[in-house]
Amino acid sequence: MELVFKLLYAFIAAFIASFGFAVFFGNRGKYIFLAAIGGALAWTSYIYFLPISMALAAYVSGSVCAAYSELLAKIYKSPAAIFLIIAILPMVPGADIFNTMKAAVFQDYTLFSRSLNNTLTISGFIALGIIIIFSLVVLQKNIRRNWRNKDSMLS
Repeated sequence: MELVFKLLYAFIAAFIASFGFAVFFGNRGKYIFLAAIGGALAWTSYIYFLPISMALAAYVSGSVCAAYSELLAKIYKSPAAIFLIIAILPMVPGADIFNTMKAAVFQDYTLFSRSLNNTLTISGFIALGIIIIFSLVVLQKNIRRNWRNKDSMLS
């Protein structure tokens, strides 16, 4: 039961943060709400998988972002970037970026390497999840197009 409340709290907090960024970045109408839902889903999936592995959590949340963005782009016939940019924002490793720069300024090389490793791991696995989902979408579109062309050539 504690996990459910933790995930619900994470969902609500990420929704509010994503909603604010969607308004700030100038999304319009229903796209504000939909983009905020994407950020909340991505952050909730990150929190859910975080006890298992930070890398897995980042990968899954990046994949959730990309899949959600592509789905809404298809439904609303709009660019996926409208939803993707807002959905990614809750997962940006801001604290690790700050700690990396702070450690670099104060020449604390142990903290610097640890923070840099966390920053690059989280960012890399988020990007990997997005790239894989977007690649699968492009592959699916190409297969569908080739299948249609094959049918038209046989007729």
